[in-house]
Amino acid sequence: MNVKKYVRALLCLYLSLIFSNTQAQALKVGDTLPPELWSMPLQVINHPEGKETITLSEYKDKLIILDFWATWCSPCIKSLNKLDTLQKEFSEELAVVPVTYEASEKVQVMFKKRGWSLPTVVNDSLLKNYFPHRSVPHQVWVEDGKVMAVAGPEYATKDNITKILSRQNVKILMKEDVLDISTAATLPPYYQSSFSPRIKNYTSEIIGNKNNINAYNLSLKTLIQEAYGSDFSLSQLNSLLVWEVSDALKQELTGEGTGLQGDYQKDSLYNQWLDQNLFCYTLTASPAMKPTRHILREIMKNDINTFMGLIKGIKISVEPRTIEHLVLKKQRDVSTSPLSSSESLQKILPYALVNVLSYEWGIPIVYNSPQHPSDSLFLDFSALEKESIKQQLSLQGFSLQPQQLETNVIIISEIKAHKP
Repeated sequence: MNVKKYVRALLCLYLSLIFSNTQAQALKVGDTLPPELWSMPLQVINHPEGKETITLSEYKDKLIILDFWATWCSPCIKSLNKLDTLQKEFSEELAVVPVTYEASEKVQVMFKKRGWSLPTVVNDSLLKNYFPHRSVPHQVWVEDGKVMAVAGPEYATKDNITKILSRQNVKILMKEDVLDISTAATLPPYYQSSFSPRIKNYTSEIIGNKNNINAYNLSLKTLIQEAYGSDFSLSQLNSLLVWEVSDALKQELTGEGTGLQGDYQKDSLYNQWLDQNLFCYTLTASPAMKPTRHILREIMKNDINTFMGLIKGIKISVEPRTIEHLVLKKQRDVSTSPLSSSESLQKILPYALVNVLSYEWGIPIVYNSPQHPSDSLFLDFSALEKESIKQQLSLQGFSLQPQQLETNVIIISEIKAHKP
């Protein structure tokens, strides 16, 4: 073995160990490089004079660009191609110093393949402590002994270097890496939402404004009504739910026919159903989102679908279907309603009537005579049986007839691959 090379290697290793055990102070733009950094021995390959180590002090009178890179990084390779050319063009005033943590053997193959004339620091464990970063390429510009910029490779251009060397002002967008996400400042979320179990002995309630929705102790059906309330008339929404699930699952989801009955055993089972099928949902959006009620409801739809898919094995979708409606239509003019003088009757407009009956009967009802929007109807609402209502409407020149119509409905269906 060459004795001189052996001694130099030992010296380099010794000095590296000394410096690596010294806690480096991370440098930022405007900081002056400490004296020890200038004299640190840095292992290099591809040096034009055959040197195995260099120090930054050799380039102290030049504009220095430390280019942190890696052989696996495509943008780094592209950047080094450009830097190799720039170094040749500004050979007297610029010192490009590529820096990598990788071993010399691996790097040597890359440099030989690319034909670069630049020397590069290898096996680096020192410079990265002074200039910490998470992504490469990462370039540190040093001028007059101070860090003048920390940037991406886009700013290493002939024009920028020329201006800096001639003492002209150059605007550079500084590159800032978050080094440790656990210690980074916690940013407020754009929105956050959650589901939680029902609150026992608390009423069902929905409270909200333009920034949030707070829903307590709601069933799936009520959650759907809130989420889809801007897409459907609330009075008709219940009649537009299509259940494509098994009878057992529908019973579980809706709890139809259940309730407190004064029977301890049955009431205990009902309370178990409440625990498993009533939920609290909260959604809060940052003002930065400029949220609207529509935006909140769109988020709520997605949340319900995700949550219910996981715990109940269902999905919710809106699709056009042809289903039976009742159509309210004016058939003839009646000068004076024979019912209007009765004190037991209530005056109501047709548009309001279809909403009332849709809600009560669970059937979608539409008004098909828009040319008569101000017509008044007089109805006895003490009994809402269909035949009674139809007879009262007929006396006032209106009919209520079934008709197949296409409309958007909310489909609640099972996910075949669901495993509870």
